[in-house]
Amino acid sequence: MMSHPSQVDTLRALQGNAGGLYQSKSKDLLKTLRDFNAHSPVWRYSDTNEAGRTVRDFLSSTTFELLCNKKDPRTYLYYNGKSTTPDLLIVTADLSLTKRTNLKDPGSGSRQVLAETEIPNTDQRPFPPSKIAWDFKETNWTLFTELGNVTLGMINLT
Repeated sequence: MMSHPSQVDTLRALQGNAGGLYQSKSKDLLKTLRDFNAHSPVWRYSDTNEAGRTVRDFLSSTTFELLCNKKDPRTYLYYNGKSTTPDLLIVTADLSLTKRTNLKDPGSGSRQVLAETEIPNTDQRPFPPSKIAWDFKETNWTLFTELGNVTLGMINLT
């Protein structure tokens, strides 16, 4: 599932900011990501930081989804009365949110968010397993090379 190099690089970048990456028991499917301290107007910040750009790019290039509702109470409380939502939860599209609870501030200036998700039955998942639809055994490599050379010849490098 996570074989595309840019997605792997993005996950590594997110892991540097993330409080945790969780994998399924089979270790092959990444299910949830959380706690990025990422800023973006998408989740009610007035600015965008590098982590925010990384999370937005990751969401737009994968089937992961951000579980964030603008009506949810903010989770971080500042001493001056401001509040933000720096802790995000991202899940794969085959998970669905069943319950979300924001706990009261335990005195640390941060409300904990508990999220419960469930994996639907295999026949209810939004994306069926992908199947490779090409066969390189039948490729006309001569035509491929000719078209590649013609296309490269059209590029002006000066």
